[in-house]
Amino acid sequence: MVIYIYTLTESGKNDVRWVGQTHDPKARLRSHRSTSASVRNQRKISWIRSIDSKVEMHIIESTTKDLVDAREEFWISHFKSLGCDLLNIKSGGNASRGYKQTPESILKRTIAMKAAVTDEQRNRMRKIGESNRGKTSNRKGVILDDSTKSILSSIFKGRPNFKNRRFDQTKELEIFSLTKTMKTIDIAKQFECDQSTIYEIKKRYS
Repeated sequence: MVIYIYTLTESGKNDVRWVGQTHDPKARLRSHRSTSASVRNQRKISWIRSIDSKVEMHIIESTTKDLVDAREEFWISHFKSLGCDLLNIKSGGNASRGYKQTPESILKRTIAMKAAVTDEQRNRMRKIGESNRGKTSNRKGVILDDSTKSILSSIFKGRPNFKNRRFDQTKELEIFSLTKTMKTIDIAKQFECDQSTIYEIKKRYS
């Protein structure tokens, strides 16, 4: 059975407020819009009511029953790292249902968390990141437990850290000239740096 990972946003906006999983997207969206008082997550219900149930569902990944919990956890963690004000109470997957994980399930989670992100997903994440730029994250100052640190470490292990990379003036001027014709994400890839570095250069020479 195919199971889908999805996000909820207000209609016409990119701000992700909820990440979930379902095998029937249409039925799940109807359930969200019903805003039943019996639903435990009252913050989510209050948000849906505040926008008159104008909620959009976006399928961001299709996966299998064995991997869906790990993939849901991955996306919740990812969107929180972008500064999205998620309404999810738990970290997703089995954590929201109180199941005790077996060594086998932990291994499956590790594999799933390392799964590649498609270009379509990456482009959508870029738009979300840009829409949240400059906002204060409600996750600031949160202390992660050892288990979460271990999972995040396994995801990013071996990846180069290009954050806050600096260039000399000649290189900065070259980068600035490219901002007029190229997308920021493409320039960052070309010069192996973080997108925030490109934005700083663009602001400095504008």
